[in-house]
Amino acid sequence: MYDDSVQMWVKDDAHSAWIGWQDAPYPGNYGVYTFRTTIDLTGADVSNVKITGLWAADQYAHIDLNGKATGQSVGDWNWEGSKFPNLNPFSISDGFISGMNTLDFVVTMPDGYDGLIVRDIAVSM
Repeated sequence: MYDDSVQMWVKDDAHSAWIGWQDAPYPGNYGVYTFRTTIDLTGADVSNVKITGLWAADQYAHIDLNGKATGQSVGDWNWEGSKFPNLNPFSISDGFISGMNTLDFVVTMPDGYDGLIVRDIAVSM
């Protein structure tokens, strides 16, 4: 969903793309939106699990694991570096359960042209 009119955004690549929508900037689709992925850790020693990656959100966002805050969050304009578009690293190493885990990227979208991009997710055990 990369929008050329938002030229400060990190560009999509072959492995990741902005998700969200394009609407009228004001008023837009106000609300809080959750983008979810799941990780099956059945039989894994969850004490050693770690997820890392890069992300950016246009507006404010945080990451929850299994419905609980991870302490990972970004503020508005987090995707704009001093000269180039920016991705923010994240790392989660606790809160995992044996079985199916939910990783939620929760984005507050107060105006138009908002979205989320996640890149280079890696799970280590």
